[in-house]
Amino acid sequence: MSETERKESGDVADLVVFCDESGAKGYADQQEHFPGETGVFAGFFVPREYVSPLEAELRTITDSLSPDLEKPHITDISAEHQQHSRNGVYKIFLRNRVPCFYEAIYVQGFHADYERQCKALRNFVASTGSKLKKQPQPESLHTALFLGFYTKILDFCLKRGKTNLKIEIRTDKIDSPILKKFHQTGERFLCDERKIPLKKWNPETQSVVYGSLTLKHDTRSPFNIEDYIIAPTADDNGAIFAADVLANSFNYLLRQRERKQRFEPLNCREAVASHPLISILYAHPQESKWDFADHMYAHPRRILRPGGAA
Repeated sequence: MSETERKESGDVADLVVFCDESGAKGYADQQEHFPGETGVFAGFFVPREYVSPLEAELRTITDSLSPDLEKPHITDISAEHQQHSRNGVYKIFLRNRVPCFYEAIYVQGFHADYERQCKALRNFVASTGSKLKKQPQPESLHTALFLGFYTKILDFCLKRGKTNLKIEIRTDKIDSPILKKFHQTGERFLCDERKIPLKKWNPETQSVVYGSLTLKHDTRSPFNIEDYIIAPTADDNGAIFAADVLANSFNYLLRQRERKQRFEPLNCREAVASHPLISILYAHPQESKWDFADHMYAHPRRILRPGGAA
């Protein structure tokens, strides 16, 4: 992006994101443990200048919890304290109008997409007269959830004309390989060009030949990401506790839906309409926007509407 384009799109927005997960987070070769099992990734962001005052407000909630909890999670405290903590988080978020986000994926839908990939690969290999040596590497549900969550934040910014961004994502303490995968996935999503390493056996030289395939997008990304950091934060951080409250609450609502809604789309306002933060939740009505996860990872038992429409 040129300096002129950068100026036209506005000043740099320096955002700090807090997020956490709830529910399933395995791999695509795994099936659901119960009908309609989901994984959820949720959180919120604030401009950097508002991080300290918001953390100070949220710390009043974690400070009131048992000192024995080195790493407070909403599910680790008593039912009475759970409700009190949720209400406290919701009150602070509503007063400060903090935008909230979540991404949800059906475990069985994620698995069904993997099975389709495996079948397509088997058919392709069979058409060449060869034998399939191994199945595709199953993707991480945790990583797919993070990417969906991250893209919704980018969509929120794009709709408000904020395309010059600095983004710091703060998470609960998770393994370094997962954080690295999150970072790579987020960078790849906005990359205009992707290089895929290739290798092939050369029978003439009896050696492996290495090369690469370069894929380019037809259109360039509208974003200029000046900084992109993902890092775990302190165990007792009130903002991470608040993200845990969000993830747990959205997962709970999706699990408690009526039987007729059990396999319906997850990432729309109708799915979590009764949530106390619905007024500050960034989610679209079901009919207004195509959602990648709800289409690619739709539950196989979802009932289609008359005419076959999803």
